[in-house]
Amino acid sequence: MERTAKGKSWDKLIVVAFGIAALILAVVSVISYRSTKHLIMTETWVGQTEGALDQVDALLQEILEVESAARGYVMSGKDFYLDPYFRATKQIDQTFRDLQEVTADDTALQARILSLREPLLRKISYHQRQIEVRSTAGFNAASAVFGTGEGHELMDQIRSLADSIKTSERQILHQRQEEARSAAQVSLYSLIVGSVLSCAILLAAYYNLSKEISRRKQSEANLIHLNRLHVVLTRVGQVVAQKQDRDKLLGEVCRIVVEYGLLKFAWVGFVNSESGLLQPARQYGKDDGALSKLLILVGEESSDDGGISRALVGGGYFICNDTQLNLFLADASIAWRSLAVFPLRIAGKLIGAIALHASEPEFFDSETISLLGQVASDLSFGLETIKVEAARRSAEKQIMQLNEELERRVLERTAQLGAVNSELALRNREIERADHLKSEFLANMSHELRTPLNAIIGFSDLMAEERAGPLQQKQKHFVEHIRTGAQHLLQLINDILDISKIEAGRIELDPETFKAAEASSEVLSVVTPLAVSKKIEVACRISRDTIVYADRIRFKQILYNLLSNAVKFTPEHGKVWIDAFEEDGGSVRFSISDTGMGIPPEEQQAIFDEFHQVGDTTQKIREGSGLGLAITKRLVHLHKGRIWLESEIEKGSTFFFTVPASTPTILAGAAADLVGPDGSEVGIKLISHGNSQAEERPARS
Repeated sequence: MERTAKGKSWDKLIVVAFGIAALILAVVSVISYRSTKHLIMTETWVGQTEGALDQVDALLQEILEVESAARGYVMSGKDFYLDPYFRATKQIDQTFRDLQEVTADDTALQARILSLREPLLRKISYHQRQIEVRSTAGFNAASAVFGTGEGHELMDQIRSLADSIKTSERQILHQRQEEARSAAQVSLYSLIVGSVLSCAILLAAYYNLSKEISRRKQSEANLIHLNRLHVVLTRVGQVVAQKQDRDKLLGEVCRIVVEYGLLKFAWVGFVNSESGLLQPARQYGKDDGALSKLLILVGEESSDDGGISRALVGGGYFICNDTQLNLFLADASIAWRSLAVFPLRIAGKLIGAIALHASEPEFFDSETISLLGQVASDLSFGLETIKVEAARRSAEKQIMQLNEELERRVLERTAQLGAVNSELALRNREIERADHLKSEFLANMSHELRTPLNAIIGFSDLMAEERAGPLQQKQKHFVEHIRTGAQHLLQLINDILDISKIEAGRIELDPETFKAAEASSEVLSVVTPLAVSKKIEVACRISRDTIVYADRIRFKQILYNLLSNAVKFTPEHGKVWIDAFEEDGGSVRFSISDTGMGIPPEEQQAIFDEFHQVGDTTQKIREGSGLGLAITKRLVHLHKGRIWLESEIEKGSTFFFTVPASTPTILAGAAADLVGPDGSEVGIKLISHGNSQAEERPARS
């Protein structure tokens, strides 16, 4: 689910990146459009300005033509000068109107053009007067009119006004050209910046998308790798359950981890009691000189083996994910690059190790190490089982021999004891059969059931992640029901495994000092959803200063078993709470109380027995395997603590247990005691936690 959420966040990030790039391109397009529109308008304005300048130049040219025609007529008196005069005069009027139309959007220029009209009219009138005087009074009279200089003054005035208009228009033309140039530069810069930003965002999105694709491919590869390792664990468990002889067991385990775990080479060695060397017993795969390179002398800290012996003797395992970086293991001739060595222990004693070689470096990650460590643990369990079985067979053989000898002697002495011997033999066979049935049951429960459950859980997780495609809402509910049911079955199997390991003395504690409130909050985060669904109030009254010295995982298992029982057997709208008190003698007493239906006095001792469930008060609702409280009791005893309860029918129950305080206490590492520290259970008395009337009475387990 976490990977799926991360993938969705990456998808959102990519969509946002492409959206930003599209937005930038849209802004650039708008700016370019506005700049282009401004350029078109500027081009229109430039055309109008140039037209106005042309009209002013044409107007001056036509005035000069009028003046030239008028002078020609005055000088010659010939009528053919009049036609150009009248055409030019008429054209001046038309040109003036055109100039007004061209400059209609400029009020100031219109005012200057109107100021030009008066001197134009006076100039035309002046030449008209010259022509009339020449035609009526003759040349001398017309020359006298010309000699006044009025025509030159009017022409200078017209030229001055025309130059002013042209200068103003040229300034406007220059200003508009500058604006057009600036708009073009803004458009160009916007286009460049927008394109660069868009390309950068798209490249970044592409880069992140490529990384996400690579990460998902790596996740799929890791999942396939883990599935292979789960197959290894399952098949090793099946081999261990068959209780075959030691050499065959070792050979099968080496073959399974190499073939299904994609390893290059695997071997199992045992410690020579005389030399201390780890001597190979069985192997599988391509050696490539691996065994000749490793000389592991267990028990000597100075052993030059790259740190393998120190790790095994120190109670841990040895991992080297690049042998070329290890001075002892570095060798260019070997074909393997990663090495993992896990210890094999029986009853806490180091008897040997299993070594695993991989071709590529960085092969052993944390999850791989965890699963392979479980393989080593199962192999140790199998070896211990074989050893116990051999001892049992030897004892049986001796018993049979003794029985035969005793029978012979008894037969010799008296025939009356024959029936007694027959009954003893029958009982021995019944004991053997019961032991065989128990072993077969545990093997089937722990391996034959766990094999399909691992597949169900794995594939349901894949379906929940929707890798093969989206699921409908109803399909999601179905998948969730499958996962919940499979996890419940796996928990039942784990309970049976826990109780069998405790009986075999294979549970070892890893005590540490920690705050009880923090561990309790972790357990409550799991139990609270069930309580919320039943509207049960759950409270934790443990002080943050309460410190305990215990195995954190087993401590949380104790709390979870007691809290889940309290919630399960408390009716709706009830209450469940936890308290902690420091006791004299360096221990902390915890209490888990509820307002449930309570436990009858006659059941309060037997409730801690294996497979026992309270009968009449549960109304035939029996959940679990009946091992929860039995496991809890033995885990408490492993911590050298004690557990007891106080309960009253219809009013509730309180379960108490103690663990060492922050001062370290020597804890049991083998089998748990079945009684408290004082040799017996604490006396039971009745207390009341309320008047809640329970309508349903589920079975306590």
